[in-house]
Amino acid sequence: LQESFEKLPAGCTMLDVSDFGWCACLAASSLGAKHVLCVESSFHPDLTKAAALVAQMGNSLPREGCHFEVLQCSIDALSLATIGLTKPVDMLISDTYNRVLEGWHIQEAFLFHTACSLLQQRGVISSTSVILPTSWQVCVMAIECNQLANAYTSKDTVAGFNHTHIVEQAGGGFCSNDLCIQHIEYDHKSLTAECTVLDTNFGDETDLSAEITLPVTAEGTFHAVSYWVTYNSIEGLCPSERRYLRF
Repeated sequence: LQESFEKLPAGCTMLDVSDFGWCACLAASSLGAKHVLCVESSFHPDLTKAAALVAQMGNSLPREGCHFEVLQCSIDALSLATIGLTKPVDMLISDTYNRVLEGWHIQEAFLFHTACSLLQQRGVISSTSVILPTSWQVCVMAIECNQLANAYTSKDTVAGFNHTHIVEQAGGGFCSNDLCIQHIEYDHKSLTAECTVLDTNFGDETDLSAEITLPVTAEGTFHAVSYWVTYNSIEGLCPSERRYLRF
């Protein structure tokens, strides 16, 4: 964020479209940004008030020489008129966090990608606006993981306890759902190579559908497909990954 901010002109405008706006607070309180707007998509008054209090009490915002504003609205309500500007913002930032989609990282990435396209159409951002993160990749890999298989697949008996009733009520349980977990928390074995199924810049007009075949490279029991998202900055620095599994 700091390296990207230093490339912007003095008096630049910044828009943070992730809930709670911690990137916006950081830009205004520590980097010296002069005009910062952040979106709070939740219409619960307590959450919106909490976001404002974090800015006011935790970061002493707004302050002299810095316009800082929390906008209580959904992303699709944004336009130059609603944010009070006459030209596109210089930087669009997000930590790709959304309260409703918390833990669903690929969906969060898709939401930000869609938001970038929408804001381009409405003139809120332009081809010269810096978007951070700049690009994203979706990767997959088939894995064997006995710990997760024992914990989340249909088992009539677990540790000597009869789980038949629970299995019947769950209708297959996690076998048809996604889990958001950290890989490092469980022992697992890769059965295929890591494969990138999507690699694009935020805001690009890209076909987001993909169909791939994963060649098996190791023996084992196929338990799950691991999905993860990698984000990159404008300089390709500080990539971050968020992973989850599908059984």
